[in-house]
Amino acid sequence: MDGSCTRALVEFVSASAFRELSRFVVEHTRPLVLDTLGVGIYGASLPRSERLAV
Repeated sequence: MDGSCTRALVEFVSASAFRELSRFVVEHTRPLVLDTLGVGIYGASLPRSERLAV
């Protein structure tokens, strides 16, 4: 695989502006992003994660 699909997706996303997103997309994506951040922050404090930081 030559990565052309990934490259096309990256080019599309990098060329997009926040103001071009619909209100629906922003309202439904915000909780998902906040949840991901929360899980990452919590997970970083677990003993298993501390071993990975070394």
